[in-house]
Amino acid sequence: MDVGGTFAAAYHSASYDTDELAKIIGSARELRLLGSGIYSQWCCSAHWQSGHESFFDEGHLPWFRIAFRRLQELVW
Repeated sequence: MDVGGTFAAAYHSASYDTDELAKIIGSARELRLLGSGIYSQWCCSAHWQSGHESFFDEGHLPWFRIAFRRLQELVW
């Protein structure tokens, strides 16, 4: 895992900003890159948020909904 470096290099602020991800998600076509971004976001969110707030608060979920929806589109 590259800790999201490849995804961040390709999509810049979309790697952490839900609004930016929504704008660029249609251009995400590489499964490995998108999967790496999802995994990295999960690891970072789970690590940095543990103990401070629930990971499943609404602030985190929209980013994952967008990314996983795109992943589903690409594999179906």
